[in-house]
Amino acid sequence: MKFTKLLLVAIVAFSCLVNQAPAQKRPDVSEFPLWPGKGGIVGGQYVPGLTAALLLTDEQQDKLNEARQETIYSPSLNEQTRRLKGDPNLPEAERDAIRKLAEDARTALTARVSSILMVEQKEFIAKAAAERDTAATTVRERLQDKFAAAKGKGESALVQQEYQAAFAVEFVRRLEAIMTPVQQAAMRTRAELELERKRQADAAPKKGAK
Repeated sequence: MKFTKLLLVAIVAFSCLVNQAPAQKRPDVSEFPLWPGKGGIVGGQYVPGLTAALLLTDEQQDKLNEARQETIYSPSLNEQTRRLKGDPNLPEAERDAIRKLAEDARTALTARVSSILMVEQKEFIAKAAAERDTAATTVRERLQDKFAAAKGKGESALVQQEYQAAFAVEFVRRLEAIMTPVQQAAMRTRAELELERKRQADAAPKKGAK
């Protein structure tokens, strides 16, 4: 129960955690694009600490970071992406070519990630993604009458908040059921670390504040 409560609190704060990690001996892989999302696009972890449940070895983390730096984070691709975003006069043919480079980089990264992860780790990612989808469907069906009634009344945001809270409860419950005690401990430790970073960030003076 303590584990579940901790994760529920972490989920609420999750959107504020990305890119707040301090310098570490090796680059942080917590937000590495490993987790399937909408449209088949992979992204960061669904909830704080989830990537830690993969129990990645130091060697795997190093290889993942190396693969990212040589594909989607490569200096040459970053330069081309800046051109795509910053030059409104860039010919459409060049824009298409840059988009193709980015797509090829994502494809290459996916292939390298697949070669780095073990079978058990890939299976856990697939299970977590399935549980996430099931939790979302379950909660949306449960609240469908409220969503329908909220249309046109300016209450959709309130129902969405209720959905997010209910989804968090359902997903964490399902997630906990597919993890081993070792995975739960790893995830709990990481979630606690991320929560502490969130507290420190909230307590720090805001940039530009008087």
